[in-house]
Amino acid sequence: MLTRLLRSTLLVLACLAATSAHAATIRYSFGTSGNGDGQFAAPARIATEVGGNVYVTDQTLDRVQKFSSTGVFITKWGSTGTGPGQFQFPFGIAVDPSGFVYVADMNNARIQKFDPIGNLVLQWGGFGTGNGQFIEPIGVAVNTAGEVYVVENGGTRVQKFSSAGAFITKWGSAGSGNGQFSGARDIDVDNAGYVYVTDRDNFRVQKFDPNGVFLLSWGSSGNGDGQFQQPVGIGIDSFHNVFVTDFSGNRVNMFRYNGHFVAPSFATRWSNGFGDVALSQPNDVAVRGNYVYVVDGGNDRVQVYTIGPVGLAVSDIPNDQGRQVRLRFGASYTDFDGASEATTQYEAYRLIDLTSTSPAQITPGLEPMLAGWDYVATIPAHGESEYSMVLPTLGDSTASGIEWTTFMVRAATASRYVYFDSEPDSGYSVDNLAPAAPANFRVNQVTADGSVELEWDANEEIDFRRYDLHRGTTPGFVPSGATLIAQLTGTVHVDPQATSIGSPVYYKLSARDQAGNESNYAVANTSVTGVGGDAVPGQLALVAEGANPATEFARFRLELPAAGPASLEIYDVLGRRVWQSASPAYVAGRLSLTWDLRGRSGSRVGAGLYFARLVTPQGYRSVRIAVGS
Repeated sequence: MLTRLLRSTLLVLACLAATSAHAATIRYSFGTSGNGDGQFAAPARIATEVGGNVYVTDQTLDRVQKFSSTGVFITKWGSTGTGPGQFQFPFGIAVDPSGFVYVADMNNARIQKFDPIGNLVLQWGGFGTGNGQFIEPIGVAVNTAGEVYVVENGGTRVQKFSSAGAFITKWGSAGSGNGQFSGARDIDVDNAGYVYVTDRDNFRVQKFDPNGVFLLSWGSSGNGDGQFQQPVGIGIDSFHNVFVTDFSGNRVNMFRYNGHFVAPSFATRWSNGFGDVALSQPNDVAVRGNYVYVVDGGNDRVQVYTIGPVGLAVSDIPNDQGRQVRLRFGASYTDFDGASEATTQYEAYRLIDLTSTSPAQITPGLEPMLAGWDYVATIPAHGESEYSMVLPTLGDSTASGIEWTTFMVRAATASRYVYFDSEPDSGYSVDNLAPAAPANFRVNQVTADGSVELEWDANEEIDFRRYDLHRGTTPGFVPSGATLIAQLTGTVHVDPQATSIGSPVYYKLSARDQAGNESNYAVANTSVTGVGGDAVPGQLALVAEGANPATEFARFRLELPAAGPASLEIYDVLGRRVWQSASPAYVAGRLSLTWDLRGRSGSRVGAGLYFARLVTPQGYRSVRIAVGS
């Protein structure tokens, strides 16, 4: 019984946690009560421009204020009056694709058009019911072609104009039928040209084609899903999602373009009241990318929410070879069972930028364009509050600088045209693992002329870059630039001047990877290696004979103490093998081998110093040989 009760309790807590995780995330807010810059006294409407800046009308202060996408005050214009650029209760505001700002100057019965810094460009209207005249113009919207729609509260109609204010068409009348209005409050246009109007006293939203033909309506009186107490402001995102502020309901409802209520969750009906993130008398809403800007009229502020995946955090994965990071993010607001547009999976995208030396500077509210992004990976949605993905980066950060990689996450739904993007975030990966120290580092022999032949086993790391070989005169010498004698990728090196610094000679060898990580040092010295000389019967030996430098061929005398395979290898001064003889089984004793001065490609090698190396089961011997031109 106790086990069953415990399981039930955990299930309830899990459900509560999952529900709270799907709330829209408040990112920040801006504005306070007052008449100073960045303050409000009854803010009315809001609009965003393509560049991300935000415009807000302040109806009782008769002005427009402009802010950055993060709420930093930029400028303001307007004062009380009837003159050009003055206002009497400015309400609706819209920005066209070219950046011009249109304001519905309600009590002056006109539309005023400004440039982005508040210079008056054009005005039209006047009190009346004729074409181009207005009775309480309260909402304004602009389509992608720059055509202007104005909805009149007192005139109970919509008028359409060119960007120059020329009348095009009109529709609407007082009433509750299709295409009629009672307390029309706001208007917006989606990127397909369809027009949406909030019909406050009829508790609904109406949708029209670009010329005013009625298409559909939705809503009724109440506080349930899809119902309204006072639908006022309206905003539409680029995916044709429709956001409606419920003034008396202190919430924002979200719908699809067909009026379908998106999800019965806290995320789509944001809280009410006067708390830190609550809404009081929300007047309007505007959407730019993943950001939802809400005019919180009763609190004299603008609150900014995100609705897609949130809280992206990019971190390096420790103890790996680099080129990958862990991306963590919070769930999208529709990632739960029962959402009508439920999130089905999360898609990770990586910004295409091969030369990034600083984190991406992303303007909030601007949508990432996938033409500039590479698809990376997908993870299924399971109603979790947080997800994690391991993703590849464009490169690793090293001591020479940070290599930033930028990611964003798209919450996809069953409809391929319904999705929500996160705010991008940048991070970097680091190769945390140094290569292993070179194994079996040894001195094969010291020849009579003082050359030292070194050899070691090859490193097998996939990101191996090179070996650094140092030489010193004491066992405890510290490797430095002064002691470095070679940087190479092979596993054999002949040091022709080793004993010129004294005897014994000490060597330290490290391996480096592509990120610059260096292994521990492998050590070797000449104190336990015999010096070769003339061939002595019964002792392994290799002696160069004939002309030196050789011009046609090089002859070598071998002394083999036992029968068995033997081969002769030729290396250049960089440790690269240029030729190798066959390795048949020889009888013990003295033998002779000849090299025709040709490399493995069959071409004659260049003039210079080379090293011949005898390889047998009994050991190795080396000798220098010069090749003339």
